[in-house]
Amino acid sequence: MEDYVDKIRFRIYEKFIRHEFKRVNTHIPTKRISLNEAFQSHGQYIELPTQDSNNPYLIRRDDLKPLAIIEKELWPEIKVPLIIVRRIDIGRSVFKAENKVVEYVFSKLLGLYHGEYSGYSENRFFYWPHFAELKRILRSCLTIMFFSTQI
Repeated sequence: MEDYVDKIRFRIYEKFIRHEFKRVNTHIPTKRISLNEAFQSHGQYIELPTQDSNNPYLIRRDDLKPLAIIEKELWPEIKVPLIIVRRIDIGRSVFKAENKVVEYVFSKLLGLYHGEYSGYSENRFFYWPHFAELKRILRSCLTIMFFSTQI
C-alpha cells in the first residue's frame, strides 16, 4: 500500500514540477524570427508574441549588431531571440545552447572559437560567467529557458 501511495505522490510531484517549468518559461516567444528577417525588419523594436499575450517579447534592433559577425549563410537558421537553456539537472549554473548553430554563435561571440561553422564540432556547456557575458553582449536577443531531464 505504501508503494502505491509513494507512486501517486511522485506523479503529483512530477505534474507540479512540469507545470512550474511551463510557468517560468512563459516569457519565451511562441513565434521566433530568423536573423535574416530580424535584420530586414524596420522600427526600433521587433515585437514577438509570448504565452502571456499581455507581455510581448521585445527585441531592440540595436541589440542585433553583435550577431552581424556570423556568416550570412547561417542567418536563416538562427532564430531570435537566441535561447540558452539552464540545465538544472546538471548543476547550479550550467547552461546549454538550444542547438549546434546557436552554440557556435555563443562560442564565436565569447571568443572560444575563431573558425568557420563548417569546422565547428564542439559540444560545449556554458557556465554563469559565460551567460553573464552573453547577456551583456546580446541583451534583448538572448533569453533563458529552464529545463531538467529529471522530470
